Amino acid sequence: KLGLFGAADAVAAPPPVMAAAAPLAATAAPVAAAVVPLRRRVVGWWPAVPLLLLLVSALGIFWIIASKRPAVVAPMVAVAAPVATPALAQAIPVGMGLTEADIDGVPSASVYFATASTEVSPEIAGVAARFKGYLEGHPGARLAVSGYNDPRGDAAMNAELSKRRAMAVQDALVANDIAVDAIDLVKPEATSDTATSLENARRVDIKVV
Repeated sequence: KLGLFGAADAVAAPPPVMAAAAPLAATAAPVAAAVVPLRRRVVGWWPAVPLLLLLVSALGIFWIIASKRPAVVAPMVAVAAPVATPALAQAIPVGMGLTEADIDGVPSASVYFATASTEVSPEIAGVAARFKGYLEGHPGARLAVSGYNDPRGDAAMNAELSKRRAMAVQDALVANDIAVDAIDLVKPEATSDTATSLENARRVDIKVV
């Protein structure tokens, strides 16, 4: 055919539809090939899902039980109470001196003498003060004063010596403000004490009665 300008227009060839479709099909094929293994992998995980849920549930139950378990308390170790050490007995003086004790709040004392002596230790003042305080707080209480001697020598002379020692202690107590009528001179059954040492036998005991 002749165109408007006298030239033959070339008939346009139809678009290469089939030629373009061929590359599209070629592209879709690899995509489809890739989707199939993916589906297989996804489908392959599904059997493991119940196992995973069971494992998670077991861990949750274990955590709940562990959180409610009572705390372990370390056992108490029994500690023995300290044993009170008894006070050491006062040493018996050799010659003039004294010892004193306080049993359940009740005072007592022993006054010691040199051989054949009736001289009382000056320490009697402190002992007398404690006896006085007790007598004032306990109306009706009295002091019993008993004299002893060691077994050496004449028995009659020793008996007289033990009596004079008791009287010397009584005078010392009175001199330290204890009423004489609150003191009793008590003669022991045996003034010569043979059951102890010579130093301990030369003594006067003061007790509350």
